[in-house]
Amino acid sequence: MNENNTQVWLIGAGDDKSLSYALGTYRWDSDEDRKIKTPYEQQIKDNKKKSILELATSFYKDYFLWLTKEKAGYRILPRETHKVFNVMFAPKNDED
Repeated sequence: MNENNTQVWLIGAGDDKSLSYALGTYRWDSDEDRKIKTPYEQQIKDNKKKSILELATSFYKDYFLWLTKEKAGYRILPRETHKVFNVMFAPKNDED
């Protein structure tokens, strides 16, 4: 793990949605190098014509699904969104 990673344990049936949206907002707002925004906007066809606000809102929703459903093994996100999130957020082999 490098110094830019944050670990948060999601325990119990608490308010996962609020925490996930807060983490998504943090990731989106702190992405000064556009390592998240650029691929999310350009590699997902449905996102190409969205406004900045629509793009951010869509990211928060997708990030919530990624953290709560996709990581548990459920395929919820569209294929291209899943692929982009895998590249951006899934642990690399040397990070396991």
